[in-house]
Amino acid sequence: MFEITLSDYLREHTGLKALTSRIYAVKLPDNSEFPALRVVFINGTTDDDFSGITDDSRGNFQVDIWARNDSELIALVKAFKDAIKKINLLEQIEAVFDLREKPSYEPEENLFKRTFEFTINYMEQTP
Repeated sequence: MFEITLSDYLREHTGLKALTSRIYAVKLPDNSEFPALRVVFINGTTDDDFSGITDDSRGNFQVDIWARNDSELIALVKAFKDAIKKINLLEQIEAVFDLREKPSYEPEENLFKRTFEFTINYMEQTP
């Protein structure tokens, strides 16, 4: 479950840590407070070679960012993009690519939202 590794990394990123501690893997807790981020694994594949399955994996991930106002969202988005640029510092990350961004607004909750989708090549951690 690499989304847990990814959410842990984002939680420790200095820029994001200064803005929110609410960074979750898979789902937000009930009665969540905002701002908040959620990391979700969408789908992925495990590479193989002539000797069989390797530890190399490719996963598609989604990160949703919610904020109470536009300026809060802008700061969170900037910090998230900085974290993604530096994610190769994690030993098991080989590459991050195809970063896509979609802005939105959730009128029922009065929340600004930004959704990012991207692909990561990474090494699975074996127990």
